[in-house]
Amino acid sequence: MNERTIGNLLSYCTSLVNLTIDDSDYPFMTGRIFSESICNLNNLATVRRLEIQSSQYLSDAILMRISNIMPNLEHFSLSGDQITFHPAIWKRFYPSRQNFKYSDSVLTFKIVQNIIELRSETLTSIDFSRTQIGSDGLIALCKIPGLKLTVLNLEGCKNISQPGFEAIFSDQTGIIDLNINFCCNITDSIFRDICLRLERLKKFSFRKVSGITLCGLECITLLKEVRYLDMGYSDIFHDRQTQIVREKSLSAHLTHLDLGGLAFGQSFLKLISAQLKGLQYLNIQSCPVNDSMFAEITSNLLKLNVLKVAYLSISDQALTGVARVVASDEVDNKSDVQNRHRIPLGLGYEEVIKTQARCKRVLKKTLETLSPDVAGPSLNNLKRLKELDLTHCVLVSDLSLMFAFKFFCLKTLSIAKCNITDEGLESLVAQPMPLNRTIEELDLSECTGITDRGLCKLLPELKRLRKLKLAGCIGLTVKTIETVMTYCPQLRCLDVSGCCRIPLESCYSLRDALPLLRIVQQGTGLLVCNPPLHFPAEGPQNGDQHRRFGP
Repeated sequence: MNERTIGNLLSYCTSLVNLTIDDSDYPFMTGRIFSESICNLNNLATVRRLEIQSSQYLSDAILMRISNIMPNLEHFSLSGDQITFHPAIWKRFYPSRQNFKYSDSVLTFKIVQNIIELRSETLTSIDFSRTQIGSDGLIALCKIPGLKLTVLNLEGCKNISQPGFEAIFSDQTGIIDLNINFCCNITDSIFRDICLRLERLKKFSFRKVSGITLCGLECITLLKEVRYLDMGYSDIFHDRQTQIVREKSLSAHLTHLDLGGLAFGQSFLKLISAQLKGLQYLNIQSCPVNDSMFAEITSNLLKLNVLKVAYLSISDQALTGVARVVASDEVDNKSDVQNRHRIPLGLGYEEVIKTQARCKRVLKKTLETLSPDVAGPSLNNLKRLKELDLTHCVLVSDLSLMFAFKFFCLKTLSIAKCNITDEGLESLVAQPMPLNRTIEELDLSECTGITDRGLCKLLPELKRLRKLKLAGCIGLTVKTIETVMTYCPQLRCLDVSGCCRIPLESCYSLRDALPLLRIVQQGTGLLVCNPPLHFPAEGPQNGDQHRRFGP
């Protein structure tokens, strides 16, 4: 869309509250966007949240025009924008104060600072993530009178050093939401200042911050009101961390915990699951978690809504709650008799395949005869689960779908790269209504064991399905496309990349049948089938403020 189309669209939005323009360079190229020569936008005084992100052509002149027509901003985001902070660039484009005119060629921090100062009475949230802001910029923000921030996002700001952090945290003590992900200059002293001075902090993210040691991390127990904690991939865990958490417990209000990529032990996870029984979100993907550690989650964290356990070495025994089983000698002998004329695979891998198959058969027989009272904690205990990510859990097979998937409100499910076949997909919807029927997003990418038969049973039962990923499912053919065309009119996104047996012609036929569906197919690009919106050449005329637009 060009600047005139955007202006005409916004002129109809008489009660707009949030405006986000993300990664859109074309409307800003001419420098006339939001100007009076394009369209009169006096109706945007209702905007409270403004986000202009990853724009290479945003300039001082455009930003001042936006500020003038949006006087009541509460949230201001320039994430990923090319803001210049060097004083020499300011002198180059503004050599004197006489005949002062805002530049159309550069976006300077001083103009951004002036806008923040003008809106300091209402502005409470600022996002400078992925910009070149440094300590001087944060110190300048501290000098703005009347500025009281509650949300500050500095993700990826690698130029900020200790003086800048000390200044902003000593001045803005009312911050309740802080994001310092990927900030490489965070040290123990800075982390200690955050925990001591920001007593009201409720949301704290410091993902992949490598400058913190255990001496600084132990101060996190001082944040008694924190509800959201993201410390993934920080590489700061040690055996002593379990002792710290045991002596100084984490906040009892914590509901969101992200531990992705951390090398903690079983004692730490057991302690966390025992202390934080009210946890609703847990991410432990790429962590050294085994079946016994996973049992601590399913037995204690019964209020979980989101569970992300991708890239873990958990098996069907952990999900179904059955102890580890070993195949009997009878099964071994029978298997050997049936495979006398086998072709050796070499390197002992044949024995691994045989052992896994025997264990799977014995486990299935055990689950079919086992009483629910005897079984241990399983995935079925998490009755409130709405999102489950099991991506690349290669030891998870159809047995988990048969015996451990009985959810009433599950909306997002990812079993990509798992050992799933048609039998598992059929059993997923073989449960009595309404179990497993609420799924809206399903990821089956690279599940090479599924074919058209499994999807023909699954898709007609998922009436709410809106997003389906089948990338790399080489067993699917045009019959799957026909099933989608017949039973999934509500589908909005379909990924069939790498499905070599699905021809391009069938995708075009599906596009014609479901015009709102977006189809992704590797090698052919993105097929966007949304009908175009038609806007009048000019803005709304008198009495047309509430006229609906579109075809």
